[in-house]
Amino acid sequence: MVAVSLKNRGRERGPRRGAGEAKFHLFYQILSSARADGDGPAAAALAPAEGHPSEASFAYLQHGSPADMAAHAPMASAEQLAHTMRCVRSLGFDDAEAARLLQLLAAVLHLGNLVLVPAADGSDGAELAPSARAPLTFCASALRVPSDRIQVSLLTSATAVAGETIVRRATVAQAEDRRDALAKAVFTRLFALVIARLNETISRGPPQPACLLYTSDAADDSLRV
Repeated sequence: MVAVSLKNRGRERGPRRGAGEAKFHLFYQILSSARADGDGPAAAALAPAEGHPSEASFAYLQHGSPADMAAHAPMASAEQLAHTMRCVRSLGFDDAEAARLLQLLAAVLHLGNLVLVPAADGSDGAELAPSARAPLTFCASALRVPSDRIQVSLLTSATAVAGETIVRRATVAQAEDRRDALAKAVFTRLFALVIARLNETISRGPPQPACLLYTSDAADDSLRV
């Protein structure tokens, strides 16, 4: 199971967890599996989070807790990931596609590490912090979008007026909103893909009881798979 909320609440941006609410299951599974097997697919998906990645490595997980997941599940997190991937394959995803899903989920986490700071020139604009270079490189590769295009989309906006294009720089708050909207869009597309495969599987007959995936309305800002 996985759930992520990217709804903006005032100055709060990125995933948030309600009191007593277990979320981010699959993200914690990926982290635990990466720690257990440094050469496994989860560790590869999380690169460039070097060493032993933890919840502290990713801004989007700062408000969650692996204890929440442990309280709701009988298996250890690394085992849960193996079970989840078996379920994914039961929906018709091959090994390459399953690895791609992990990579894109990791991209959601890395997008949260694109730290925005005030521009060095003293303007109201924003720029990426030096710490964002590695996450940006990873996201560009995972999303198959040039890194400069990601930067432009986060940091500027263009408006056509009387035949001229006016480019404005985004503030830190605006750039953060765009970053979080991109992360939510990636997750939502993955959600839609899994639901489409699930519907295809159900149309062919009952799914394997041991591999049922719980889902909720994708229109909700808390998405569960």
